[in-house]
Amino acid sequence: MKTPRRLSLSLSLCLLSSAALLGCGSDRDPKELVASARSYIEQNDFKAATIQLKNALQQSPDLAEARVLLGRALLDQGDVVGAEVQANKALELGSVQDEAVPLMAAVLLAQGKAEQVVQRYATTALAQPRAKAALQTTLAQAWLAQGKREQGEAALKAALEADAEHVQARLLQARLQAAAPDLPGARKLVDEVLQKHPKSYEAWLLQAALAQAAEDADAAAKAYQQALAARKDGLGAHAGYIGLLNAQKKFEEADKQIAQLKSVLPDHPQTKLLEAQSTLRRGDLKTSRELVQAVLKVAPSHPYALQLAGTVEYESGNFAQAIAHLGKAQSLVPDSAPTRQLLAQALLRTGDTAKALSVLQPLLDDKNASTATLGLAAQAYQQSGDLERAEALYKRAAAQDPNDKRARVALALNRLARGDASALETLQATAADDKGTTADLALINERMRRREFDAALQAIDALEKKVPGQALAPLLRARAQLALKQPDKARQSLEQAVKAEPTNLQAAMALAELDVRDKQFDAARKRFDAVLKADARNAGALLAVARIRQAAGAPASEVRSMLEDAVRANPDDQNARVMLVEHHLGQKDNSAALAAAQEAVAALPDNAAVLAELARVQAISGDFNQSVSSLGQVAAKQPNSVQAQLMLADVQLAAKNYDAAIGALERARALAPTDFGVAQRLAGAQLAASRPAQALATARALQKEKDMAAAGLVLEGDVEAAQKHGREATAAYRAALAKQPASTAIAVKLHGALIMQEDKAGASAFATKWLADHPQDGGFVFHLSEVALAQRDYAQAEARLSDALKLRPDDPVVLNNLAWVQVQLKRPTAVETAEKANKLRPDTPAFLDTLALALAANKQWDRAIEIQKKVVAQDKDPAWRLALAKLYMEAGQRAQARTELDALAQLGKDFRSQDEVQKLLREL
Repeated sequence: MKTPRRLSLSLSLCLLSSAALLGCGSDRDPKELVASARSYIEQNDFKAATIQLKNALQQSPDLAEARVLLGRALLDQGDVVGAEVQANKALELGSVQDEAVPLMAAVLLAQGKAEQVVQRYATTALAQPRAKAALQTTLAQAWLAQGKREQGEAALKAALEADAEHVQARLLQARLQAAAPDLPGARKLVDEVLQKHPKSYEAWLLQAALAQAAEDADAAAKAYQQALAARKDGLGAHAGYIGLLNAQKKFEEADKQIAQLKSVLPDHPQTKLLEAQSTLRRGDLKTSRELVQAVLKVAPSHPYALQLAGTVEYESGNFAQAIAHLGKAQSLVPDSAPTRQLLAQALLRTGDTAKALSVLQPLLDDKNASTATLGLAAQAYQQSGDLERAEALYKRAAAQDPNDKRARVALALNRLARGDASALETLQATAADDKGTTADLALINERMRRREFDAALQAIDALEKKVPGQALAPLLRARAQLALKQPDKARQSLEQAVKAEPTNLQAAMALAELDVRDKQFDAARKRFDAVLKADARNAGALLAVARIRQAAGAPASEVRSMLEDAVRANPDDQNARVMLVEHHLGQKDNSAALAAAQEAVAALPDNAAVLAELARVQAISGDFNQSVSSLGQVAAKQPNSVQAQLMLADVQLAAKNYDAAIGALERARALAPTDFGVAQRLAGAQLAASRPAQALATARALQKEKDMAAAGLVLEGDVEAAQKHGREATAAYRAALAKQPASTAIAVKLHGALIMQEDKAGASAFATKWLADHPQDGGFVFHLSEVALAQRDYAQAEARLSDALKLRPDDPVVLNNLAWVQVQLKRPTAVETAEKANKLRPDTPAFLDTLALALAANKQWDRAIEIQKKVVAQDKDPAWRLALAKLYMEAGQRAQARTELDALAQLGKDFRSQDEVQKLLREL
């Protein structure tokens, strides 16, 4: 026998709120019209009642009884604003207080203003027992909505004392009994009500909810159908029945029920919310957002509307706005677990682990906390680096539901993060045993992270058997194949993904990337035809096509136009707006970038990322005060955002406002005390402010944080090295290396410190020993090549780069540097080497510049100039134009050289190489 589920108080209130929502001329006598309207109301025909009451009021505007009845009818039809107007007018007329006061209380409750209900009417005394019972029942709801059960039960008692058979009071009594929990007793109470009122819509509605709570779906469906038979436009019955059908995954039937609801209550907020829920399930975020916003305009404090709005923004990637909506919803219904869980998820996506844990804590205090809650809290601890607490929560989740695969997967991942390699076997066994994909995806991710690509491919094969015909497995396979340097096989896998799902944006993007790498720009663009045919406004596809045209060398004006089109098609899309701003910045058009950023903020005023982009443009334009102001708004919207404080610090540093910069970085460090990057930037700011003692204190404070001793010693070495204290830096780096003896990064720093203190013998001995102990360390070999380049020892640099290339044969940076050195040494292989680098990393200005240099060294002037012109078109850095001018001069094309040099001369002192420009002009 299944254990009946406890009917939550929030569900009870929601159902009660639904039950409480009561809400052309004629020559007939107004009183007859009112009487007719009452008859229609008794038959639950509120539309007909509304017509009669409006006719009555057209003849007698001061007919208070009609005002009250019209308010009830409008409220029941979802017209909360209209109902409030009628309630106010009835109260002003003053002759029907016993009916008008309960109506206004119900209106306020429908608007989510439970506190106002209590403030205005807690001490109001009414004469008629039925009116008193109605008001006290609404007051009971209001108290309970605020989590004040004692006051709520007292108000309910007063209602029943006034009228022991008051239907709404008896039904609230049943709801509270169900929440006790006493489902059998609650259902018995409702049966008693139905015996006296067999056509009571509200009673059938509650009976359906109680049956659903008892997991009796058949009884629930029959009760909902009885409720709808009593009243075909019964909102609560429609909503409950739709919810039941959704829970049974009978989505087509649910959508049909929504269509029926729209036919009778098209403008009701609940109708819009149910439709929004359906469109959200289908992925139509735009329509969902429009529907929810329409509800929030008339009921800005509607908890579920706020929760749904938060969900829409979360799915859209607008995490700041999601947090704002969900935070407000959580404050209105603090006992709602789903709201808290959604808010925690959004906070985790922004990296605010501390606040996420704070939001989850009331749920964690419950010994029966759900595995979803425990998993979120564990994830928060894991992100913050507290693996022990994370593991404890994973174990608690596993104990709560040993059969929950997610808990087992999470526990295995947590053990892996702590270095327990045996957990990989557990993960693999879970994947084999699980019919779902959670464990498979986690296993594949872990294999890829460990660069165990062959094992990852085997896991992907197993995944594909579970989800045949989907794009997921081929997409993952392509990623592994690319990592294995198998582009042809990767292309085949991606083609398979597209065949399975022609509108899959991820597959189209991956194939387009391969096409661009092969210079097949038209083919790359056509990859998005199917996506755009299905959705001509798809922002991801439109932006991808713009990037392809840019890579193909399209004029900047064409790319700008495409980005502007994407923004017009998706005015609420953050990525489209930011990409347009970045395009303008790339063209050195700061004024256009500023205008685009300002338009973005006007369109998305609550989007912290857009505000941050505006601040960046303002800083680049030299308007540091405005930039600081914009970032202040970002920080206000995201008070626990480390990134917001870091950006603010960057602007303050650019303005040389060191105190303010250090203050921002101190706030960032308080938020992330174990973040090396934050501590590093703080120490850098302190050094820039000539406060080396503070910088050292920052480094030593980091050493005291858990698991950060080595990082703190590295930072101490960096601080000493910045002051040219070679000996002290060497000591700090040696201590760090002792704690992490296999760290290439620390070895590089130590070797650099030895060179700094001119200990050539010590540096040479260290390098020799390190390479003997780590013969496959290509990173250290590359470092030695950098040292040789700095010393202009090109022969040694060539040797080191050749060694590095043996260890990293497909490293484009190594190839590029080797090509440059070969040019200096006049090697004939320079062009071939540079072309390899460009093939591996196409359209990179620095790499193209090296290729142009190598071609010029071989007297291939035309091709060298062609490539350098491409560099200038891609990147507006005047240094590239100066290199082009030199190529023209070497090729004997003096007129073209003068054109470029004259353009550079106009930059004046803004170009750091202006002296060289003037010298070359004199040589022409």
